[in-house]
Amino acid sequence: AQAMARLQYRLAESLLHLGFADQAERIAKTIQERSQEVAGLENREVLQYMNLRASCLQSAGEFEQALKLYEQVLENRRRLLGMSHTETLATINSIGIVLRSLGKHREAVVQFEQSLALRRELFGDEDLKTIAAQNNLALTLIDVDQVDRAISILEKVIEVRVRDSSKLNPDTRTSMTALAGAYLAKGQFE
Repeated sequence: AQAMARLQYRLAESLLHLGFADQAERIAKTIQERSQEVAGLENREVLQYMNLRASCLQSAGEFEQALKLYEQVLENRRRLLGMSHTETLATINSIGIVLRSLGKHREAVVQFEQSLALRRELFGDEDLKTIAAQNNLALTLIDVDQVDRAISILEKVIEVRVRDSSKLNPDTRTSMTALAGAYLAKGQFE
């Protein structure tokens, strides 16, 4: 049963990445519910399936439902894995992204700041996931009119991404676009 659930999980993940969020969510829901009946919520794989389901809902634009699931996943991952576990940190970040999508920017800032503080403490300032967390925070700071702070963060993000990359990758371009938007919001070009 576990092997079949893992296979279905990979299928749902692939469907999600191919843009078939609804189909992926149906599969993720089935494996989550079946696994949860057997193992309960205090099980890492069940939480992984639930997290995938939340990702599917998020991709389908069902942000309220995704948020509820992510919050359940976070609550259980905190208990099961602790705050410093990478899966817990990823869930905090996902909640921030969904809150931002819902227009709850101030709540999203709190999530991104929490995720960033923990990532810095555990992995340092130049870890790829720490850089991504900084980028998410900066984008959301623009939404709450903290443009100067966003610019400062984005400049550092771009500096690290350019220095650590042999070519201009999509993440660096995204950060550069966000920085240009922040400069526009502030009314300056440098």
